[in-house]
Amino acid sequence: MFNHETTRDTYGPGTFADVEYLPLVPECHRLLKYFSRVTPGFTQTHLDHVRFHGQELPILPGPLKSQAMAAVFQAVIGLVGKEISELRGVETGSISIDVDKAGLYPATPAILSIDGRTVAQIQKDGTLLKAGRDLDRKVLTKNDMHFRSWAIYPTKDPQVWYQIMGNLDPAGFLRAYGLDPTLETSSRDEAYEIIKAEMAKYSAAELEQKNMEHGFCGQTCYSPAQWRETSMGKSPGKYPVVNYRRTNLGSTLPPVPFSTLPTDLRPLAGIKVVELARVIAGPAMGAALAALGADVIKVQSPNLPDLQALSVSLTAGKRTYSLDLRIELDRQKLHELIGDADVIIQAFRLCSLERKGFGLDDVLKMAEKRGKGIVYVDLNCYGPDGYYAERPGFQQIADAASGCSYVCGKAYGFEQGTGVLPPLPIADMLSGAVGVIDTMLALRDRARSGGSYHATVALTAIDAVQLEQEVGLYSPETVKKIQDTYKFAPMTPDLHVEELLYILSDSWAKHSDILNRGYMVEFETAWGVDDIARESKMKHVSVAIIGAGPTGISMLKQLLQDGFSATLFERRSSVGGLWAYDANNRWTTALASTSANISKYTCGFTDFPIPDKYPVYLSAANFQEFVQTYAEHFKLTEHISFNSSVQVVNRNSDDSGWVVQVEKVGTGETESRPFDKIVFCHGYQTKRVMPTFPGQDKFEGDIIHSQQYRSPEAFQGRTVVILGLSTTTGEITPQVISTARKVYVSHRSGQMMVKRMRKGRPTDLLVSWRRRQITQWMSKNIPNFYRYLAGWGARLLSSQFSDVKLDPEWRIQSFRNPTLRLPGLIQDIVPHLQDGSLTSLHGIKRFLGGRSIEFDDGTVVDDVDSVILTTGYCADFSVAPFIEKSVPKSPTYHGPAIQRLYMNVFPPKYADSCAVLCYSAYGKNNGFSFSDVMNMAISNIWRGVSKLPPYEEMEKWVDDHQNWVASNWAREPHLDVSMVKQYEFQPWMHEQAGTGMENLGWGWPGWKFWWKDREMYNLMNHGVETAHMFRFFETGKRKTWEGVRDEIIRQNRIVEESFSGKNKKLREE
Repeated sequence: MFNHETTRDTYGPGTFADVEYLPLVPECHRLLKYFSRVTPGFTQTHLDHVRFHGQELPILPGPLKSQAMAAVFQAVIGLVGKEISELRGVETGSISIDVDKAGLYPATPAILSIDGRTVAQIQKDGTLLKAGRDLDRKVLTKNDMHFRSWAIYPTKDPQVWYQIMGNLDPAGFLRAYGLDPTLETSSRDEAYEIIKAEMAKYSAAELEQKNMEHGFCGQTCYSPAQWRETSMGKSPGKYPVVNYRRTNLGSTLPPVPFSTLPTDLRPLAGIKVVELARVIAGPAMGAALAALGADVIKVQSPNLPDLQALSVSLTAGKRTYSLDLRIELDRQKLHELIGDADVIIQAFRLCSLERKGFGLDDVLKMAEKRGKGIVYVDLNCYGPDGYYAERPGFQQIADAASGCSYVCGKAYGFEQGTGVLPPLPIADMLSGAVGVIDTMLALRDRARSGGSYHATVALTAIDAVQLEQEVGLYSPETVKKIQDTYKFAPMTPDLHVEELLYILSDSWAKHSDILNRGYMVEFETAWGVDDIARESKMKHVSVAIIGAGPTGISMLKQLLQDGFSATLFERRSSVGGLWAYDANNRWTTALASTSANISKYTCGFTDFPIPDKYPVYLSAANFQEFVQTYAEHFKLTEHISFNSSVQVVNRNSDDSGWVVQVEKVGTGETESRPFDKIVFCHGYQTKRVMPTFPGQDKFEGDIIHSQQYRSPEAFQGRTVVILGLSTTTGEITPQVISTARKVYVSHRSGQMMVKRMRKGRPTDLLVSWRRRQITQWMSKNIPNFYRYLAGWGARLLSSQFSDVKLDPEWRIQSFRNPTLRLPGLIQDIVPHLQDGSLTSLHGIKRFLGGRSIEFDDGTVVDDVDSVILTTGYCADFSVAPFIEKSVPKSPTYHGPAIQRLYMNVFPPKYADSCAVLCYSAYGKNNGFSFSDVMNMAISNIWRGVSKLPPYEEMEKWVDDHQNWVASNWAREPHLDVSMVKQYEFQPWMHEQAGTGMENLGWGWPGWKFWWKDREMYNLMNHGVETAHMFRFFETGKRKTWEGVRDEIIRQNRIVEESFSGKNKKLREE
């Protein structure tokens, strides 16, 4: 067994150099055992599963064992990840760490390229700014004086050196010392000498005082012994390097299990992280968490500069938000982001976020209020306490304080006291890795025991541990051997960490194959994922859409617009869905006489107005023509496979995608097509609801469903019973009366009477956005009163819609509560009830044989030739056998098994690749314009702009929702089980779609919008609820429409002029 021995003070006071060199692989095993012993909460069970491999000699210059430390911390991350995977039920193998690759980890910010050009090259040629936003605003690169404001300088005492660093305000720092920040010098060396002459006028203590007075960071280059003797040097020593704890506040919160979503097996899949950080350490931590499966949201201030070149690879894989926390609206947005987050990374000065309401206690209280624990990570320079704890500091400051810069200067042959930065942002990158370990351990404990957790990571502590005797430093002989192998250019006190990064990468490229071993990972852009890159990626994602009705073609347009490769299958020969009349009576179709029950002002697509040439209520032919025009305008037909009937959709053999079996209508030819994702848009009016009755098989007449009805001529001279009381009843009954001998309408309950026009004005204009929000609020918060009020209002409106007094014998007004059943347009049957050409009967009880039918009240009608069932439709799931069903566990529920769909759209198991838009009419309100919103939401989710909750939360939602359906079944047996809570469904869809409709609310966003644009605020809240509103607000999550403002104003003006005197409130406002 290797005995680790060291000699003292080889690199100055308080240093410990190894007596004997131990190659990297066994050294990593030694250090892993050491850190496993001293790390709280770390389980040593799987240590034997770790295998290090690689070359013997480090690739990093100098005496620090940073490469071994990086490898060990990565191994610990793997070990904790293995534990988490076990909690998720995911089998994992051994943990393999390439020590050479680990040596590159601290260089992550620099060893990158864009289109083959290095970081240095992309800074010079402008590629860096083209790749993303200008984050640093030339904070350091403006001139050489700015750049050398980050360097180590000798003080009045030549043996004491000082690291200056004017935060990210070099101009302010230089002015504080009487130096001209705009001075143009011939070189960086000249700039260094100018600043050096000024710094030499001060002692280290004087520099310290001056910098503190001006709010700048800076640090004396201590030896390791000197640092350990300071009170701040002693402070981090009180804590382990991996330092996390369960907090008292929120300690009783329940466990939060990890996601078991089978489509992403990474340990942190389903974990949401909010990253509040800049420069390197915090972003490095966030980048690692993203690689482990977490959804990381980087919150960046638009006012604080960042180091652009060093941030490129550390932003990849994240979502970003620009929020100014001085603005109330942006603080609210951050509050929302934290509201469902699992982890917060806070890498600004300790306690700096407390003043903005996002300190540790603030977030812990949020977590306790929501009933779910959180992990809060504080990452700073000096540690969690002590007189410097809240002082600003960066990696260079920690290197100077801890003694790392002192040790490197000595190792490179400089005079005693001269500081030289370690060759890479080691403290930053290792701190990021330690923060990941803290986070994973805390999440593991939260899953097992519940509670909230607080972790602290200190750059100085990470540096100091590298100087401990147990770790040791490489001897001068080993340092020389590394230098002789890689021939690094000289490293001096004046060099910025960026320059040191370039020195290393240049030497590796010339004297090693380390950069050509396939270690690099490609990202879509320099900044992770943006719209252009996302569209490029989406082109490789194939999506099948079933059904070319308005919802289907809108879905096709949205997916193509967002870059997906989409194909739509339609069994008809044209677009339009049921609006496209078809003689095939096996398919649902609108009749020639069918008109829409929603006016053209509130219907339509969000970015394609209905032409003025059409009537207020479009006919079926009008609608089909409009949808065809939409498809042609957006060039959709080339992506549609017509006369193609989808028979079934199944998972492929390795469960990685979908196989769509298609039959060509007319030829019967079949083919199977593979797709990555699938959307069902074939309509909820697809499968007939066919009730059965005793004796039905003995009936000698015809029984058909209204789906099979095409014209009244088929009922010439016949006695007909029409079963049901729905909009379809209202449409076909007068037609059948025109040819039949006698017609009856049989129904068990009444129906709310709704007309298309009320007092000369389209009825749907009664509903405005504000009124809808009020009713949704009532439905959510005072449901019983809302049901009573809705029933009372429905009866009042129904009585107003009737031109004649309704005979109680007709039983029309004994209808169910409108909150549980959709109303029907049946006003056209009332005149026929009045003149006797139509007779109202109770529901069918049984068929008596021959042509006789007995009804519930005992009435018997003989000589019935035909029964037409207007009993509605349900979604056809025969094409999707993989969708699971379940029956609510409620004694009051006696209905069918219900499909398990999150938000009635996503099968939880396949939510990342399957959406069902053929299930429910509930929640859509103003027709397929809301389908447009749903399509935007689905596309955003699939392209990573919006996010679904973890698998377990979706499953729980389904259970809770089905219980809610069961509770309503007790009030209304035989209700449509696809109903949704509109107050939940619509806001969720709007949020995922990014419509910004929350700006019309009563909160701060609403007041802000009112103040800035009162005309649009009033029109959108109180005017016509036009579909175009959903394209008005710019949110960055979906495209707006250039003509939206003018169209909203125009639609309201047309309504005002067309229905004069009927919009008094709007005119007043």
